[in-house]
Amino acid sequence: MKIKIKLPSWQGIKNVKQKIKKYAFPINCILGIIGIVLLAYSTYLIINDYQEEKKGIRYQATITALSYQNDYYLGTVTYVVEDTLYEQKIKIKNKEITVNDKVEIKYDKNNPNHLIENNHFLQLLFLIPVSIICLKLSVDYLLEHFKGNKKTIFLKENGILIYADVDLVFINNKAKKKKGRLPYLIRLKYHNPTDGNIYTYESKNIYFDIKTIIEEKGVLRLPIYLNKENTYDYYIDIEFLLPKEEI
Repeated sequence: MKIKIKLPSWQGIKNVKQKIKKYAFPINCILGIIGIVLLAYSTYLIINDYQEEKKGIRYQATITALSYQNDYYLGTVTYVVEDTLYEQKIKIKNKEITVNDKVEIKYDKNNPNHLIENNHFLQLLFLIPVSIICLKLSVDYLLEHFKGNKKTIFLKENGILIYADVDLVFINNKAKKKKGRLPYLIRLKYHNPTDGNIYTYESKNIYFDIKTIIEEKGVLRLPIYLNKENTYDYYIDIEFLLPKEEI
């Protein structure tokens, strides 16, 4: 019997990518929350281990009984503190140990009947790097997101609005590829009636096919918001051209 494997279409892959981009903000917020929680828990473990270590007393206890449990021994140990005999059960991973051997324990100096287990090194070795990675990914994205949005909002609310002619839409061969694709650039020209000069503006790198969109919609001019204090600082508005998931 032949098994047919249906490969996803390019349109299907594109739709998935668009959905991922659409939910990038909440995903990165969740990553940030996960990073904070993991870092907080790691900090708790470190502080707790330190406090437990301060009140712990190390002692060579005697093994009085052993029973095998899967991959470890469950041992009964006895130890004496201030002429009082205590008995506890502990996990022992050393399979060569026998009854009457000595094993190191750590008991609470304020409560000798309580054994202290404060070794979370392996957990911390996992938790701390994961929390840092989550926080870095989240913070980098959110900073870029809010920085870009803040500038765009400022220019839209306070800038000078002009409409410039679309001069050229081309691929920027000097830019870095993203997911194997080079970005597009839009070059606009604006004839200033005040001084008679022609000014040229270029968009930021656009990593989707803006050229096809402009051609299909027959766009000849685009709005530009200029900073009143510095006309080299501007924002070319192409959001109205895009499907919602691309914004």
